Parts: sequence; structure tokens; C-alpha cells
Amino acid sequence: MREYERKALRVRGWITGLGPGLTPCIVEDISEGGAQLIVDNLKTPDSFRLYFAPGAANYRQCHVRWRKAGSIGVEFTGMYRFATGAGVDSLKLSPDPDAT
Repeated sequence: MREYERKALRVRGWITGLGPGLTPCIVEDISEGGAQLIVDNLKTPDSFRLYFAPGAANYRQCHVRWRKAGSIGVEFTGMYRFATGAGVDSLKLSPDPDAT
């Protein structure tokens, strides 16, 4: 049994750590605790940031938990922030930790 309920999702994401820019991926499913990402390159770093838009200031800090052919499973770690109007509010993963 999983700690968090998964939400099936197939949206474009971008990750850091594979060069000077962002690398595209597909977010296959997501929960409050992590996600499954479809990636072309399994040489992703063990930790990286996941963005839902290439110019976004909001991100989820990720740590790779498993790797399979064409996909990785990540755990969300560290701080993050989803600002109102950032285009990812519909995910409703967790409240903004900076909110008062």
C-alpha cells in the first residue's frame, strides 16, 4: 500500500542536471510524495529540480528512487513553491509553504 494516492497525469515537465539548460520529460503520474517521469536519458542525476514550465520559478526538488528502461521514479524532497497563477495550481499537491 502506498503512502500517497497517485494521480494519473501525462504532462510535459523539464528537469535540471543534464547540461546547461532544462531537459524535457513527461510526468506520467504524480502524488504528494513523488512522481514517475518518462525520460530519454537514464543518466539523470540522483537529485534535480522538476519544473512544469520552462520559465517557471516554481519547482519540485526530486531524488531518484528507481530507474527502469525509459522512466524513473522520484521522491519529492526539500522546499518547493507553487505560486498562484503558475499553471500548476490544478495539481493541488500541497499548500504553498510560504502562505500565511
